[in-house]
Amino acid sequence: MPVELIHTDAFDPQLGLVAHGPVDHVVADPAYGDKVHTRHRTTLEGAGGVRAEQDLGFEALTPDVRRRAAEAFAAVVRRWVVVFSDLEGAGAWCDDLAAAGLEPVRVGVWVKTNATPQLVGDRPASPGEALVVAHARNGRRPRAKRWNGGGRPLLYRGPTERVRGGRGHPTAKPLWLMEAVVRELTDPGELVADPFAGSGTTLVAAKGLGRDARGWERVEQWARVGWRRLARTWPQLDLLERPAVRAKQLKLEGS
Repeated sequence: MPVELIHTDAFDPQLGLVAHGPVDHVVADPAYGDKVHTRHRTTLEGAGGVRAEQDLGFEALTPDVRRRAAEAFAAVVRRWVVVFSDLEGAGAWCDDLAAAGLEPVRVGVWVKTNATPQLVGDRPASPGEALVVAHARNGRRPRAKRWNGGGRPLLYRGPTERVRGGRGHPTAKPLWLMEAVVRELTDPGELVADPFAGSGTTLVAAKGLGRDARGWERVEQWARVGWRRLARTWPQLDLLERPAVRAKQLKLEGS
């Protein structure tokens, strides 16, 4: 299955997302808002568990970048768009995706089973992150939708990646999560685009599940990590999808 990771900005006019033309799906994990971005800088644990400041190597999400991204997604996608976001930023993503011509469909949640507690204790800790899901339109009318999750809620539960001592991408999503998203929202042989590829987790998940995939990463360090990971990944043909499960309404006893 053809999978490629391009070392450039996804919005480069010659080599970026729009320049490469239509894709079936966009699965994006952009930077989060300034508050989350700043807070993440102080949570890296070094030797002995001592907290140290970490430079993430990329800027926090701005309204202008969010709008540009939404417009690029709408220009190329045939079916689903999935954007990861902090919970507080999900509404802004819905607004910008709609303004770009996509149809916001659902906001799902990834509940982190090992979420960091609010150490100060003066407010609740965040339970996880949002998945903003939108769909392409056909002119002014929505296109027909289908996904492989039946009618179940868009809810994922599981641990996050722990980054210690500066090893690994500081905001990488766990592979189990990206495999679940790719499995449920895309079909084998379709083309999945990841404009914020990082160390390539979405591309690895797509390749393993028999999808075509193309990603963009502007930081060379993480593009190199992604290339190595993709070279070690092979489609798991014996694990490809089973038929989608359809939700059924339960009957009352005696009815």
